Amino acid sequence: MRGGAPAVALAAVLALAGGGETRHTGSSSGSSGASTASISETEFKLSPASASVSPGSTLTVKNDGATTHALEIELPSGEIKTKSLSPGQSVAVKAPDKAGSYDMYCPIDHHKQQGMTGKITVGGSSNNSSGGGGSSPGGY
Repeated sequence: MRGGAPAVALAAVLALAGGGETRHTGSSSGSSGASTASISETEFKLSPASASVSPGSTLTVKNDGATTHALEIELPSGEIKTKSLSPGQSVAVKAPDKAGSYDMYCPIDHHKQQGMTGKITVGGSSNNSSGGGGSSPGGY
């Protein structure tokens, strides 16, 4: 059974953050502080729309749709961007090393406005961020 397409897409986004190497990572189970995760891109959604990974882990982003997609993760100091992915292509990226919650979306055409958005949480269990915007239960 293979249900890791969403984790593949997310891994690609994080891989771009660490150098943009194209890679396939086969094990991606769970989405709670996992060392690998996948994000699947289709028309017009990211799946899963919310993922949680460990700092510096691998994200695989896969275009499971019929049109070109890409993934962008908004960071406080810039963004992590994947290359444009043709249908069937995937890319692996390294997740940010800093814990936090980051917006992700497809920057191609108006895909973001059509619902291709989501959130990635890095280091969900370690509360070392000096900002104030995590989603930790009861820690406000």
